[in-house]
Amino acid sequence: MRGHLIIRELHQMSDLLATVELQQAVWQMQAYECASPYTLNAAVHAGGSVIGAELEGRLVGFCFAFAAKRDDALWLWSHMAGVHPDFQGQGIGLRLKRAQREWGLKQGYRVMAWTFDPMQSGNANFNFNRLGVTASRYYVNYYGAMQDGINAGLASDRLEAVWHLDAPPVINMAAMRPDDVKLVYADDSGRLVRTRLPADVPKRCCIEVPPHLASLKQTNIELAKTRRSVSTAYYAMFHCLAASAADLFIGAARNPAWHYRALEHGRARSACRQAQAMPEFPVEIRDFADTFVVLQMARQEADYALDTPAYQQSDVLGYVVSAELAIEQFEKAAVDARRGFVAHVLFRQRSEVRHEPSAGTRHRGGSLQGPFRRHRHR
Repeated sequence: MRGHLIIRELHQMSDLLATVELQQAVWQMQAYECASPYTLNAAVHAGGSVIGAELEGRLVGFCFAFAAKRDDALWLWSHMAGVHPDFQGQGIGLRLKRAQREWGLKQGYRVMAWTFDPMQSGNANFNFNRLGVTASRYYVNYYGAMQDGINAGLASDRLEAVWHLDAPPVINMAAMRPDDVKLVYADDSGRLVRTRLPADVPKRCCIEVPPHLASLKQTNIELAKTRRSVSTAYYAMFHCLAASAADLFIGAARNPAWHYRALEHGRARSACRQAQAMPEFPVEIRDFADTFVVLQMARQEADYALDTPAYQQSDVLGYVVSAELAIEQFEKAAVDARRGFVAHVLFRQRSEVRHEPSAGTRHRGGSLQGPFRRHRHR
């Protein structure tokens, strides 16, 4: 990156006016879709924050945040953050978010949150790998139909990123260079490479993302829409199962992160296959398990088997309706039945746990090793 980059708060109307052109470049928006500079000005004077990145006097990136209430806590909600396409990939976005974090801490905030498209692998990599966010809320079609160049034609599904600003892993990540921490990255040949997180970064449950969604949107938007609809149907069931695990074991008002991290796609599929033939579960549970397996296989094909024929609209609609009915019936099942099923999915039976001897007389395995033993990062 040539030139000296300046990160500073934007207060003047002339600065805020410049964000309109930047929004149009970043999100390929029409002017009427952009956040108004007058709204930004009002937000700043009411205690919000607009931070800009300037390169040789040109605004090349910005982020916008305001106060938000979540339950009884006051959070900082980051509504927009973007860097001009000509300057992406140079660490500007990371410097903006770190400046936003510092601003939030000085104002007394301890948590910042925002939504992002989990099907865009670049977004997911930046949020989880560079910033250290956690996520446990998935919203289906959060904004409704969007018209900008990036989102037009697809459902606006969003994952909510929660950034604990003073948590030790976040503090450690804030001190690292951009290349210090990676989960999965592409090397020079395009091959995906896995690597380990630092020991003090908690393990996370990963959402697999289709690697070619962005290019598919450019070449065949209708096929991208149908493939994403299949993924959405599956993830509605996955998050129903994850939410039930949290609610039934620790209560809805508490932190559900433990159960979200413990739930793993492959393990959930295997457990659901077993549950299909377990008469101790009522029909509502067995039907849910059957639909879960079918939809996970369909989602795998939709996201990764790009050479498969185009989906028929009737087939996709069938997947969506099946997911809706399965979730509806699952939620009608008795609490004890749902709790038993969730326990079956989360915890391995003794026969499934490997006991491998290690140094001395210690053995791996045991009741806590099941869901946490292996986490796949794709």
